[in-house]
Amino acid sequence: MPRPELRTILPSQSLNHVGHFVLWIPIFGLLFLLGMGVTVLLFSKPGTANQLVSAPQPITSVQSFNPAPLTYSDIFSEEKTWIATLSAERVRTILVTGDVMPGRSVNIYTKKIGNVLWPYENVARVMQSADLTVVNLETPFIENCPERNSGFTFCAEANNVEGLLSMGTDVVSVANNHALNHGITGLTFTDQLLQSNGIAVTGITNPTLVPVRGRTISFLGYTDVGPPVAGIAYASEERLTREIREANEKSDIVIVFFHWGNEYTHTPGARQRMFGRTAIDLGADLVVGAHPHWVQEVELYKDKLIAYSHGNFVFDQGWSEETRRGVVGKYTFYDERLINAEFLPIRIADYGQPSFISDKTIQKQILDSMKPSLAK
Repeated sequence: MPRPELRTILPSQSLNHVGHFVLWIPIFGLLFLLGMGVTVLLFSKPGTANQLVSAPQPITSVQSFNPAPLTYSDIFSEEKTWIATLSAERVRTILVTGDVMPGRSVNIYTKKIGNVLWPYENVARVMQSADLTVVNLETPFIENCPERNSGFTFCAEANNVEGLLSMGTDVVSVANNHALNHGITGLTFTDQLLQSNGIAVTGITNPTLVPVRGRTISFLGYTDVGPPVAGIAYASEERLTREIREANEKSDIVIVFFHWGNEYTHTPGARQRMFGRTAIDLGADLVVGAHPHWVQEVELYKDKLIAYSHGNFVFDQGWSEETRRGVVGKYTFYDERLINAEFLPIRIADYGQPSFISDKTIQKQILDSMKPSLAK
């Protein structure tokens, strides 16, 4: 709004006596104050009296920001700057990778060059920027891991945990079909190694509670690949019902991870959709999936988001373009509500090192593949 005009008032030439000028000072001051008051009343908007400068302010109350339900247009819009206008104390950002497997060829190469940070060097800075960074770890860590660059029995040297730490990993889900590749001993060692390094683990017991600036977030991990096995949380309606209910009682936000579906497909199967929607019906605020090794579409169900697959993140499947691609999901919560999602496309080089994609055409190809048919 316009400010009141300030004018310099000079004494008349006829007032040649200083005493006369001094007598006028209180009168001029009173007139000036009255003028400012009238100007503010005339030009102020309702509810902004006494606010001379209407500058944008961070949103600090629930009344001043009541987000509409999330839409596909919101998710796939390039305009995200509005999030920065919200109160930083009420916003919590979570970055979630695709499949992380620092075993097999990745493990051999990091040992050869003596650098377990190599897989994460091009992405670490971005991954560290979130309040929480979460990965699906698709291999156990063990000591003296045998060097194999083929086969489906995975392991990685224990010092590979330093790679996860280098990108600020806070939470790991181990509920997948490779967690027990070295038996319960390998799983227990992995769990203890991660937790001793400050990384929370889910998928063995659920829920896993993580505090973030006055809010508690529950993480629950389940696998639906292969038969049920002791030691890992296997997906069933009975287990989901019990554990998601507990999570809602103990936390403000509930995030569920599934290892599910068919490999090398873009379209989620009926069983994926059933479990994803069931988790939402039971009270989950966000559902994220893994295992297909390709990026899959997303779904909004009852105003909640299901991301069926983020594809690969650190993996040695360099034999196809689809398996070399993935996304990092950036999920933004305002208090307890998911208000935005953004997907950051990556491409894996040299059988194990992801980088964020800068090419707009490739970005669009990946993001378009995540849009359900009704959003295209």
